[in-house]
Amino acid sequence: MNLELLLLNIWNELKRIFCYGTGLRFLVSKIIKPWITFDYLTDISSKEIKQMIKKYDLKLLLIDMDGTLIHRKYGLLKENKKWVTHIKQYVDVYMITNAKKRRACLVAEELGIPYLSSARKPRKKNFQKVLELKGVSPHQCLMIGDALVADIYGSKRVGIQKTILVKDLDVFFKKKIKR
Repeated sequence: MNLELLLLNIWNELKRIFCYGTGLRFLVSKIIKPWITFDYLTDISSKEIKQMIKKYDLKLLLIDMDGTLIHRKYGLLKENKKWVTHIKQYVDVYMITNAKKRRACLVAEELGIPYLSSARKPRKKNFQKVLELKGVSPHQCLMIGDALVADIYGSKRVGIQKTILVKDLDVFFKKKIKR
């Protein structure tokens, strides 16, 4: 096992123990409340998304990259790519990530969606930048991410109330797959 993979495994176990196992994530979720929670991105059906779009007049879906769309070891999951490709027929999808441009660009190109990298979430500035760029109000936006602070709290700071929290793929996704 190479050093990078060993360190990643140690990091994931620490996250599981301290963030998920002790209930810390549960406690933080009581303070920073996501609108809805799902286990994985693909658990959100297209029917549910279409209903949300219609009921709440949603114009933009912001989505996180690391841990939400991609797994550190397996990369962009085929199921997630299929999900995004299908959903972008109904609503504009925009990726907002703290990852560097080089990594984000590859994923965004593969998905065929615009992106903002090095967003420094949970800071408000880049959430506001995307909303202004797309010409939508925070009430017309849905944020999907795996991090309570960076994704959920960050988007709520600019007034985005429709937030979906999914489990971190790097921690919970154990199935071996082919990319």
